[in-house]
Amino acid sequence: MDRVKQLSKKATIVSLNAFVEGAFFPVTLGAVVFLFYALNLPIVTLAILALCACYISLFAKNTRTLFSILLFAMIALRYKDNAGAYTTVGAIVAYCILGPILLSCLIYRLVAYRVKAKRQGLCSMGLLCLAFLLSGIFTKYCTLANAMKVIGCTGALFVTYFFFLFTMEKQEDDILYLARICAVAVCMISLEVGECYLRHYQIGTPLDWIWKEKIILGWSISNMVGEMIVFMLPAVFYLIYKEEKGYWYWIVIVVATIGIYFTLSRNALLWCAVVLLSCSLVNCFKGKHVKINRIVVIGAISLFAVVMIILLFAGYLDGLLTFFLETGFNDRGRSRVWREHFQLFKEHPLQGVGFKAYHEVMQVREHTAHNNLLQMLTSTGIIGLTLYLVHRAQTIYMILKKRTAERMFMGGCIGIALLISFLSPLFFGCYFMVYYSVVLLVLEKSLEE
Repeated sequence: MDRVKQLSKKATIVSLNAFVEGAFFPVTLGAVVFLFYALNLPIVTLAILALCACYISLFAKNTRTLFSILLFAMIALRYKDNAGAYTTVGAIVAYCILGPILLSCLIYRLVAYRVKAKRQGLCSMGLLCLAFLLSGIFTKYCTLANAMKVIGCTGALFVTYFFFLFTMEKQEDDILYLARICAVAVCMISLEVGECYLRHYQIGTPLDWIWKEKIILGWSISNMVGEMIVFMLPAVFYLIYKEEKGYWYWIVIVVATIGIYFTLSRNALLWCAVVLLSCSLVNCFKGKHVKINRIVVIGAISLFAVVMIILLFAGYLDGLLTFFLETGFNDRGRSRVWREHFQLFKEHPLQGVGFKAYHEVMQVREHTAHNNLLQMLTSTGIIGLTLYLVHRAQTIYMILKKRTAERMFMGGCIGIALLISFLSPLFFGCYFMVYYSVVLLVLEKSLEE
């Protein structure tokens, strides 16, 4: 330990730390991650991120720098497209070499630089994890598949929260720092949508449900991708509200909105409209650049109207709107899925039937209820849902306890995610659990004196 601390004082390490802990590191890292994502080299991406994480764990002054590595890793994975890359001999060798090194570095950080922290949220997070762990217990649905899902969710949720709780020193600009990372992540995801279209889309093909089924990014399907962008939009709007030159982030908002549209996710577009309207109004009447924000909003609306008129007369508008015109308000089977989930709940109302029972019983491709409350009721039963609601009440209280602008914007990320999850399985994605843990932890840290 002493040797590592001595090395951290070297001029080279000090200079490198200045970059790693600065504002340009997340942007640079995001560009590198997207480059290798586009080159379809996921193992190279993971290796780069692992090495960066090792360095930060050993030498960085604050582990919040790991946020960008952790969050970008989630959107650089390819669980369908080129998923075979993760099982090659080279990949396994990389795991065997980098895995133990990374784990050792993280444990070293936790032991050598452990910080004192208030543990007010630890119990709340523990209740949510307990709700997952009790799902389907002592029933025939307590299978290996269910256990893997539970371990994935609780592991991503609790390990992320616990590590940063005891290694991250609170700084006054933590929320601002996280918001900047969210802005980079939003751009990365939007660019991944564009990359998907460049590789697979044939010009002139209508954007109908057949095309929508083909919009599968490396790390998720189209709906979840659009919803993740919406989840982080309030953080980007906070940058517009707070930063000296925050008006430049309107470019990110435009890029994100276009990306959301081309995921063809109705749920994402619905809540995107809510976020755009509410956060734009806030920035047009409060914040650092009220006049500029008003000009930008009016200009954007005018430009949008002009583009729509041009597309209409050029004959391209119908092709862009095909999926939404054909689908309309069709629930695409959600009401049926809800009824079937409720029937499953009746089998084991106390502890639920687990997260994989629906897929196994109904023999359908669908795994989830597309509703977070119903999913918790069916999968974890009355006990699990009660624990979840206690966690949710504690979360709301924690956010409202100190009502500053930065906390309200970041709390908006949690709020919009919950609204999205009434028609989506977003909340139960392992990658979302990581984002959720980080946001909650930063909000809790901001309460510390």
